[in-house]
Amino acid sequence: MFVGVLMTATMCGTALGAIIADRIGYQPVFLLSALLAAFAGVLAWRMFIGELDAGEGKKASGEKGSVLLLMKNVRFMAVILFCAIPAKIVLTGFLYFLVPLYLVSLDASQSEIGRIMMIYSLVIIPLSPIASGIADRTQKTKQLVVLGTILSGAILVSLYGDDSIFKILLAVTLMGVAHSILKAPLIACALEASEDTPEVGRTETLGFLRTSERIGSVIGPILVAMLLATHTFGEAMSIVGGGIIMAGIAILIILRKPAVEANKGVDV
Repeated sequence: MFVGVLMTATMCGTALGAIIADRIGYQPVFLLSALLAAFAGVLAWRMFIGELDAGEGKKASGEKGSVLLLMKNVRFMAVILFCAIPAKIVLTGFLYFLVPLYLVSLDASQSEIGRIMMIYSLVIIPLSPIASGIADRTQKTKQLVVLGTILSGAILVSLYGDDSIFKILLAVTLMGVAHSILKAPLIACALEASEDTPEVGRTETLGFLRTSERIGSVIGPILVAMLLATHTFGEAMSIVGGGIIMAGIAILIILRKPAVEANKGVDV
């Protein structure tokens, strides 16, 4: 449900922002976004302020120790470094940064760019619950995480070659499929790996996961921009895709090891 709501909002925002920008310019989009964000912040403050005040003291006392314990958990850190962060690098570097530039270079209009980017979320909304159901029934969250990571890297590598709108459209669609396989099982896989550190609760684990994902969100556009300075669009994505595939292979090797063996040598 979390992934479905998130992707629905992403899809609607991408489409509406593109249409408004195409009709009346960029500045109204920023103004409307600021107003909506402020309104959402007020609602959140009104709804959750009591719970935040009640839990503030408890959180401050154990947060630092929880982070250190999680960083010693090899399997959990493998999920973070080789899956969660690369997934965000792909999302922000490929979908949010490269795709619009790529399509502008192919003379696509702003509304066309918005519609193509919207396909990513449109694919995830129906497929993500299916992937979640498969993960719940089969308990193969690790395999789905590895599959989604390697598949997303392979999609980026496939962009090498001639430029075309159809190719980028197909890549965005398939990336939605790959991240549908990956997104929900990623949370379950991270929580499962964190069980090797029973001293840390689920709230701290998810907080560390979400915070670490933001590292990938920052790295993605910067990395792609650096590559585009010296490479074509296809070459830049092939380089990123190759790195994502290697990350998928690395997490496959680490997660296949028993927890005790994986964490051996990190206890202090």
